[in-house]
Amino acid sequence: MNHSTRTLVACLSLATTLLTAGAHARAVPQRSELALLVVLDVSGSMNEAVDGGVKRELARRGLDRTLASLPGTAVAGLRLLGEGPRVDTDECRASRSVIGLRPYDPRRWSNTLDDVRWDGATPLTHSLREAFADLEGVDANRREILLISDGEDTCRTDPVAMARVEAGDIRVHTISLGKGVSHQLAGIALVTGGRYASAYDELTFAAATD
Repeated sequence: MNHSTRTLVACLSLATTLLTAGAHARAVPQRSELALLVVLDVSGSMNEAVDGGVKRELARRGLDRTLASLPGTAVAGLRLLGEGPRVDTDECRASRSVIGLRPYDPRRWSNTLDDVRWDGATPLTHSLREAFADLEGVDANRREILLISDGEDTCRTDPVAMARVEAGDIRVHTISLGKGVSHQLAGIALVTGGRYASAYDELTFAAATD
């Protein structure tokens, strides 16, 4: 083998090594600092007004700021509470994942929320249980849920008892929209090690998500 041939073989070998290493790097994604799943109440009462405006608009504006400030390696997803698959008429199972866990994309979130019907019930227990399943096995240093709602469970179930048993190491932070205290949302945060806040305008929403 002459010098030119040996050089070519060496270059090809190096290129193969680099390509293999690159493929392996793509196959093993960076571990996320935070996996945040937003569970957003889209029930009919979210069309009501509070001091800061309409509840659903307040939630949207607040979420924009909150998600834009996430760490660079964080991923975020969205599950709707109160809107399920259009073929399912059971209001107590009305919940669906509409954005999988991925880096925050403002346009995707805006387009998705534009399509929301905002006319359902408030199946807290079922939606929260589905959210725990969404986060199961996710590779992240922290797995957390931000639950935004304006009421108590309308399906006569106990979301606090369920969260106490099924949350594991997932913390659930809860925000109730309106000046009244939601004992269920406060209880969910308490038993999972999360934070509870009440928000009724942009200032209090910003403080709740700080």
